[in-house]
Amino acid sequence: MNKKRRGLCFDLDGTILDSVKESRKCIIKAAESCMLPTGTDLEEKITAGWKRSLGNQDFALSIWPRETPEKLRAFLSTWEEIDCYHNFDIFPNTKEALEKLYVYFCLGILTNRHLQSAFPQIRKNGLMLFFDFIVTPDWINARKPDPEMMGPVFQKFEQAGVPRQNIILIGDTLAGDWQLAQTLKLEFFAVLAGGINSREEF
Repeated sequence: MNKKRRGLCFDLDGTILDSVKESRKCIIKAAESCMLPTGTDLEEKITAGWKRSLGNQDFALSIWPRETPEKLRAFLSTWEEIDCYHNFDIFPNTKEALEKLYVYFCLGILTNRHLQSAFPQIRKNGLMLFFDFIVTPDWINARKPDPEMMGPVFQKFEQAGVPRQNIILIGDTLAGDWQLAQTLKLEFFAVLAGGINSREEF
């Protein structure tokens, strides 16, 4: 019997990477560099944008609705550069858990983070050997919770011999991860450590 007839598909930020707090710092640093307002409610606005699973442009617009498109583009470019070179740690015991799960499950990653920043974070944390694939918005120009994001995931799992009904999604957000699982009727497990959505919200 093939032990890997089941698949786990992980979100990255807030699920594997303990990145929420540090990502806020990167955003604030980029905002300051681009001379955007950084009031006391900025962290609140950042979390609200993440909860809604907004794309980067809509995310920036939700925080600074009165700023010019040029200034927001400059912010997004600066944020991406800072984020790419930032080292995000994984949650405690994540590597040990993946070592055990890898024996029984085919493992993949589905993230809204672009490949140029996702790949280095996975590599830096020594996790590459556990994952059979990494799917990012670069594949099909979509992002969670758009069900199109799951096309490459289903394809990769199928190639590994994992049927669709044996795929479990694991993530930390209601609007992105849980909603995607609901749309496609997939089993879902919530990770609370990232702090975007609470147990009560789930």
